[in-house]
Amino acid sequence: MDLLCSRGTVWPPAMRALAGLSFAFPFVWFAAPAAATEEDTQFRLASGIAVTLSERFTAHVEPQHRWRAEGDLFELRTALDYAVNDWLTLTGAVVYTEQDPADDIRLQQQATLTFGPVAFRSRVEQRWYDRGDRPVIRLRQRVQFTQPITPRARAAISAELLYIARPQERGQRERVDQVRIEATLAQRLSDTFEAGIGYRGVFIPRAGQSDRISHTPQVTLNWRL
Repeated sequence: MDLLCSRGTVWPPAMRALAGLSFAFPFVWFAAPAAATEEDTQFRLASGIAVTLSERFTAHVEPQHRWRAEGDLFELRTALDYAVNDWLTLTGAVVYTEQDPADDIRLQQQATLTFGPVAFRSRVEQRWYDRGDRPVIRLRQRVQFTQPITPRARAAISAELLYIARPQERGQRERVDQVRIEATLAQRLSDTFEAGIGYRGVFIPRAGQSDRISHTPQVTLNWRL
């Protein structure tokens, strides 16, 4: 899953400054939403199985389910990580999402840079919908801070900006799709199993109608084989 551990790499002062700015931007969106803002509450159950194939390759299977008032969402993600070195990991993934009003299939390419407790992830998605002129291209930029609490427990906080670089319909404009903040507490219960609880807040700007904030408590279950 998305939770990343520190790898002991030295974290330069410039990275500390960049991480601070990256975290601050999404919180500004949440602190000063539009006057007319809708809010809803969802629940997310996410799980993952990571299989170490070799020293550099790891395969992932990650189903998740979200319960929402406007209709549930089910997602199945399969991914392959390639660890280039101690601080750079490249990933390719295929995602199937089942939801109303239209299902979609996504291809993802991402690079994750890890410096001590901080990880920067840059992801590109191509999304094919059941109905649409062309695939949507969405850019996702995330920064995450992870802190061990005990030898078997850790906490993480992240902020992510999701941007539509190419809309589904011709003539539509590029736009900010979502801003996400997330906090997680995870406990390793065995050598192969970890469970966590957390919160995800999602701010969705919507042109011509009220913006939306979604509050999502979540449970994560992860196995590593």
